[in-house]
Amino acid sequence: MQQSLAKEINVAAFDQNIKAPHFVFHVRDVLREKLGSERLQQGGLHVRTSLNYDLQQKAKKIVKNHVQEEVQAYGGNNGALAAVDPANGQILTLVGSRDYYDEQIDGEVNIMTSLQSPGSSMKPFVYASAFEKGYNPQTRLFDLPTDFGNYTPENFDGQYRGPVNISTAITRSLNIPAVKALHLTGMGDFFSLARNLGIENYTSETMRRSKLSAAIGGANLRPLEEVGAYATLADGGKHDPVTPIVFVENNEKEKLEEFEEDNKQEDQVLERQAALQITEVLSEGSPVPSSMRIDGVDVASKTGTSQNFRDSLTMGYTTNLAAGVWTGNNSNDPMANGAYGSDVAAPMWKDFMTTALETIDDTSPGEFQEPKPVKTDKPMLGGDHVFDETVKINRITGKRANEHTPPGLVRERTYKQVHSILYYVNKKNPLGPIPRNPEYDPQYKHWEPPVQNWAQDQDFSLGTPPRETDNEYQDSNDPSVSITNRSDGFNIDGNQNSTFKIKTSVSAKEDIEKVEFLIDGSVTKTVNSSSFNANLQTPGKGAHTLTVRAYDTILDRNEVTFNFNVDKDESSPRIIKFKAQGGPKKYNLTAKVRDSGSGLQRVEFWENNQDKKLATRSVSGSGPTKASYTYNPDTPKPPYEFYVKVFDEARNKSTSDSLNRPDT
Repeated sequence: MQQSLAKEINVAAFDQNIKAPHFVFHVRDVLREKLGSERLQQGGLHVRTSLNYDLQQKAKKIVKNHVQEEVQAYGGNNGALAAVDPANGQILTLVGSRDYYDEQIDGEVNIMTSLQSPGSSMKPFVYASAFEKGYNPQTRLFDLPTDFGNYTPENFDGQYRGPVNISTAITRSLNIPAVKALHLTGMGDFFSLARNLGIENYTSETMRRSKLSAAIGGANLRPLEEVGAYATLADGGKHDPVTPIVFVENNEKEKLEEFEEDNKQEDQVLERQAALQITEVLSEGSPVPSSMRIDGVDVASKTGTSQNFRDSLTMGYTTNLAAGVWTGNNSNDPMANGAYGSDVAAPMWKDFMTTALETIDDTSPGEFQEPKPVKTDKPMLGGDHVFDETVKINRITGKRANEHTPPGLVRERTYKQVHSILYYVNKKNPLGPIPRNPEYDPQYKHWEPPVQNWAQDQDFSLGTPPRETDNEYQDSNDPSVSITNRSDGFNIDGNQNSTFKIKTSVSAKEDIEKVEFLIDGSVTKTVNSSSFNANLQTPGKGAHTLTVRAYDTILDRNEVTFNFNVDKDESSPRIIKFKAQGGPKKYNLTAKVRDSGSGLQRVEFWENNQDKKLATRSVSGSGPTKASYTYNPDTPKPPYEFYVKVFDEARNKSTSDSLNRPDT
């Protein structure tokens, strides 16, 4: 035994000529999971895979070349790449490292199926989950230094941009808004979406460990699964399990496993609108267009860089291909500062995508479909961060007025508002009403102070409207008021009465301050005496409303309204006939009159030349009625012009034409 232990054992290097070894061993692992180790060891299986070998060979060369050109310049020695067909989830290419047989870099390790940090490449799925809740690319979040409660992330460049919409936050890969978005959508819902997208490592235990840091890559995943998640975005939110196998047969040609296009397991795991919104942002706002865009092709992409530059990634897709690239060191040693995914991984990704789109003959990339327009006026959701909020307040208590607040105490005030989004949304129902108590959200106390500090630095003239509402005023405390000498619908003779009297009965828990009398909505009289009765001027003919409104000393009020009608004769009496006879020393004047309204009152006889009233005769009734007068001039000077006036009881009058009576 001692001799045997002392012998040096030299293990020969694995030198088997396997084409696409990382892919082959991944297929073996999948078969072991599906069929079991015992069945796999028995052999005799015929396996058809989804690998595009021509593209695999090109991908292998691309990985090797770009590791030498970009990755090694930043202190990295490895790269990996995978591509998936979005239409069915089949793996077209899988390069697990730049060289499977290179022991110095642990080349046999398949990076695409081992746990790695996704960095910011995970952010689109955080926002996609938020979009399903009602947030949208224009929703504003504040990019400000924020302590989330024993967790204070920073942006990679150390800069903070204040209010930004989600679209900008994604394309600039800002960390603070992403962490806020994860809180808004809820960690449980986000991790559930991630698992539905095929990211198996995102379990409840992962959520417990990573917490809010998962928004910026704090939860590790297998890059191949992430490529499958991006393929789901390319397919409008429909997910197919990522697979390398088309079918498996035994020696008897019996199918043990088979992928059938017509019966594929495809689920709508993400709302189509949310997937299209993310695609629009990733395709129109790329922060590194030169290294990730392909001329003439709709491309959506996102980079990722883990802490201390240990991992640099680029994920993206067209309508017919999704691919992901990882760069770094298998030892997990960090690369040099500045080894961002946009500089280290993106060139490899673009080279592969350009090559792949020329290699794949089945379909050509199409145009991305646009999402439906989003319209909302709700603060922060619609893209604005400064709001003029007009509220009604009680000028005495300073609280918000309600329906019971006395109108005399209500004042409108406009406040210029800048708040964190939690001031305006309940994260469980962002499209619902503005929360009355935003401080109930545990993150409100962390998000709001930085926003207020920022607003002050911007010299905004701010004021915070009160949140508390009046509760001192209730219906039961309102004064009691009634009209005691009239009933609803009473009548007034407008010709006989220039005023009419209203008697009231008024009482209140507090002392009565005043009673207002309103006709047709306008205050005509205010009484402060103890009797609270009033003589009111009679309005014009027709229907009117009378309101008696009582106030107590704290301006609680109550009122009662009656309808009333004013009857008034406004039609003039009629002169049926007027004649003048005789002369020159004696003239007989006769008028025949009538009235269809209030009745006749008097007739007046006038001489026009002297503008002199000659006589008045009282008349009554409606007529026809005659009135006469004999005129004996003292010094006759004909000719004379006579006319007559007639009045009714409503003071309406009529005047006749002048009659010329010469001396005859």
